[in-house]
Amino acid sequence: MIIDSNIATCSKRIKNMPLIHLAGRFHEKREVSNHAHDFEEFIFVTQGKCAIQSDQTTFTGGPGSLFVIPAHLQHYQPDTGLLGTTYIGFDSHDPQFDNSLRMIPLFHRSLYLTLD
Repeated sequence: MIIDSNIATCSKRIKNMPLIHLAGRFHEKREVSNHAHDFEEFIFVTQGKCAIQSDQTTFTGGPGSLFVIPAHLQHYQPDTGLLGTTYIGFDSHDPQFDNSLRMIPLFHRSLYLTLD
């Protein structure tokens, strides 16, 4: 019964507030000017090298890297060459969500198998 209760709570939250604000793909060679959002953002790198800069720090990552960008944080993406990303902007509404700017390496080249 706990599972049913959690599903009902989740469904109720989805109906009463927008959780997803934007989602899409980026595949270009250009900078993304300094900006901020009223919501959290995930950026997953699929191609090239991505850099996220803020007043606080700079993070860089390649394919398999996931950037977490907090709401209201001014950030900028300099032109690092052809870049492919998938991104989603959302409201976490969870006090346990770690809302700090960071890069999480989800995949590493050494984990890939090569078949000869």
